[in-house]
Amino acid sequence: MIQQGKEKYKGTLKEMWKQCFPHDSDQFIKFYFNKVYKNDETLIFVENAQPVAALQMIPYSLKIGETVYSAGYISGAMTHPDFQKKGYMGQLLNAAFEAMKDKGFDYTFLIPQEEWLFEFYERFGYQRFVSSFNDFKDLKDFKVLKEINSYAEHTRFLATLPNAVLKSEEQFSNIVADCLADGSNLIDLKEKRGMIKKLNPSAEIVTHLYLGRMLD
Repeated sequence: MIQQGKEKYKGTLKEMWKQCFPHDSDQFIKFYFNKVYKNDETLIFVENAQPVAALQMIPYSLKIGETVYSAGYISGAMTHPDFQKKGYMGQLLNAAFEAMKDKGFDYTFLIPQEEWLFEFYERFGYQRFVSSFNDFKDLKDFKVLKEINSYAEHTRFLATLPNAVLKSEEQFSNIVADCLADGSNLIDLKEKRGMIKKLNPSAEIVTHLYLGRMLD
């Protein structure tokens, strides 16, 4: 049974996260559920009164050419190891597509962490694109980033790109805070592939999309 996120499930979701994403630190998990996670952006598959799979639909804006579209970023898509290969994630994704359409989203996008996941998400209509992780390219050191009001600079830079993921000031601050807390001091400039799916048939076709993400 698919339900919206609830406070009573957060503890179980944190434990599931540790099992599904073992490379994430306790500090990051705490940060994510305190700053990023929202119940009304979460879908959970519940079996026998316990969450066994979940995902988040985080709202962003996509700038494609001169047009800005609304989009949902699929985050924290996970299934408890004991309940995998039962089709629960597929049901969650299809429910998420309908939920995002109801919210007026034009696109949904995600960044698979494993190569085999590309084929999995292609079954649900996602298409691959290359994302250039360089939207912080002029900010060389987090110490500088911490000392200046860089959101305006960041936004001005994204406006110069043909395609970009636009972040709210809160989202930008969360990314910076996460990386500073983790002791990181580098920017990920590597090219990385992501996946995107149109929810609105009238939306433009995306060929390349610029995303920004700090090093873990």
